[in-house]
Amino acid sequence: MTIKKANRLWLFVLISLVLFYFVWLFIWKEQTFIRTTGGNILSVIGVSLPTFWLFKAFLRSNLKVERIYWLFLFLSTVSYLLAELCWFYIETILSESVGFTGIYDLLYIFSVLFYFAAFMYKILAFENKSLLLKLFFDISIIMTVSITFSWHYILVPFVEQGNVSLLSLSFTLFYPISDLLLLFCASVFYLNGENYFPKHFLYYILIGLCIQIFADSIYLFKSIHETYFSGSWIDPLFLIPIMLIGYTALVERESVIKEPLKDTTDDKSPYSLLRLVLPYVLVAFLFIFMIRNSEGMDAISIGSGITILLVILRQFVVIVENQYLIKQ
Repeated sequence: MTIKKANRLWLFVLISLVLFYFVWLFIWKEQTFIRTTGGNILSVIGVSLPTFWLFKAFLRSNLKVERIYWLFLFLSTVSYLLAELCWFYIETILSESVGFTGIYDLLYIFSVLFYFAAFMYKILAFENKSLLLKLFFDISIIMTVSITFSWHYILVPFVEQGNVSLLSLSFTLFYPISDLLLLFCASVFYLNGENYFPKHFLYYILIGLCIQIFADSIYLFKSIHETYFSGSWIDPLFLIPIMLIGYTALVERESVIKEPLKDTTDDKSPYSLLRLVLPYVLVAFLFIFMIRNSEGMDAISIGSGITILLVILRQFVVIVENQYLIKQ
């Protein structure tokens, strides 16, 4: 069997595992112990596979950049696996309810931080400084809009409750912050990902990061309103990013030929056009939202002002670069 066919088979296994997880939760929705025990076992299995694949990718890498990238991803999945084992021990072996904060939360935090370290290392290793500067402004606009809405709809209502401990507040605030960090990486790869990964490689990373952000947001919302319970329908969603990003360690074996680096902003395809106008669309959306909802000087007003300033600075950089090219 060829490597490509073997990889397709493993992808089928991963999809089947997630679908089986959903079916398990539905079949045993009235039996709490069976539902949570099976879910915990499936989670451990689902994280173990990508952990093994990433470790093998780390061992076979020869280039320093690639080796460190795979190492960070491997450490991320190890942290997540340890968190799942802690959860399994508390909930299944000890038959105790799992609280909102615990050692597993700390391990989940380390997992996200290692993810962020891997992707940031990959981004900063790129040597086209001019492209990185333009990319910086585009990402800053996207992040400012995201932080503004996260602050307005998630952080402020939670802090205003006033009856939470400092530890709970710290862990709770980490989830939207970590999602913003992952959104930063996803935005970089969406706007300019072809300079970092082959296209077929990039799709798995983007899908994984987006699902991770979605699942974390739902989990945080449910936790704040005290409606989350172990064995919830969102639990399988946490497995998908781990497995997809781990699956890239298998996809990487299919081809060792790297695509030439190029400035993707020069591409005339509709996909590239969307990437070009996305920051400006977000600015317009935030500005309209400010007009309709803002009351004086608040987070929305500040966020709108920052995004407009970033757009102006980005245009200034583009003008200076164009003048330099004309002189050349």
